[in-house]
Amino acid sequence: MQTFAVALALAVSLAAQSQKSIIGTVTGFNLSSLEIGFQPDTGDAASVPVSADTDIVQIEPGERDLSHARKVRVTDLAPADRVMVTFVDGMTEARRIVVISASDISKHNEAERLDWQKRGMNGTVKAVGSGEITLRTSSVQGPQEITVAVTPKTIIKRYAPDSVKFTDAQPSAIAEIAVGDQVRARGDKSADGARMTAEDLVFGTFRSAIGAIIAIDVKARKITITDLVTNKPLTIRVIADTQLKEMPDFRGLFKNGAHAPSSSPLAQAVSNPQKLDIAKLIEMLPLTKFEKLKIGEAVMVSSTRGSGTGEVTATRIITNVNYLIEMAQAQAAESGMSAVEVISGLHGGAMGGSRGLRLPAIVP
Repeated sequence: MQTFAVALALAVSLAAQSQKSIIGTVTGFNLSSLEIGFQPDTGDAASVPVSADTDIVQIEPGERDLSHARKVRVTDLAPADRVMVTFVDGMTEARRIVVISASDISKHNEAERLDWQKRGMNGTVKAVGSGEITLRTSSVQGPQEITVAVTPKTIIKRYAPDSVKFTDAQPSAIAEIAVGDQVRARGDKSADGARMTAEDLVFGTFRSAIGAIIAIDVKARKITITDLVTNKPLTIRVIADTQLKEMPDFRGLFKNGAHAPSSSPLAQAVSNPQKLDIAKLIEMLPLTKFEKLKIGEAVMVSSTRGSGTGEVTATRIITNVNYLIEMAQAQAAESGMSAVEVISGLHGGAMGGSRGLRLPAIVP
């Protein structure tokens, strides 16, 4: 979770002190002209001249100051390295370059990913108290609860509206967390696993929607569905981080009311529709592509709670869900809930619940 964005906490602080500090990525190096190819995070690509007076130092991912920085040569810089370049009046060349190497970032992110797998957990907020939150989690035994303690040292971030990228998440506080939000936390757990002291916590407000596709904008990578609950159009933005999966033809797995003989994991998962574990099933589904979406096809969408009510950014789209809708509608008629509530509530909220925040969205 503490990717390069956290490692550049120092850079952000220094940039605030100097309007001539720019953060970006190295794209190349011209030895003959002593210029670095540079792509700022905002703005056009440029060449940065350097000289013997340019101070070049390297820090490790996660560092918050220059106390452990070490001097390096300009020839040590490589494409994809992340840098903060600082200029001063009266000097054409860069005065200072602070660099975090791409290889170090990659190693750091991999270590972070493994640590999140080992010490991370996710869930849906059930209650918010003073300095702690209660989460409903999903496990093979069914919904469980865990208390997450939030201390002054806990790094809390909130997903931005219309974005599923951790790099777009903004600093937040426990006071902004609400019941129903989805949380991903990392920290040390108690011996019985019922309590965690969070070191890092990211949360967001997500929603689920189901309906048939009524329009597809290929150029803008958007689809519009008729929301099954509101009966109104809902536009869904599909981005690089959106996970698209396809439901199998359930009817093909059944013959004359009996289960078709098959040893595939999907067939096993749906062998008893009354005890269907939606969360487990979704993880098994094969990936599909935006280009395969069709008008009239029923889809199930989990998304961020966007800045507007008529358009959302999808975290996950599951296609070919007609059979699932029929099953949920039948159960909803008996329970008094909506089909969306039935599907979202199965096994701890498979769509908008505890599995709504995928690890790749936190650690790229």
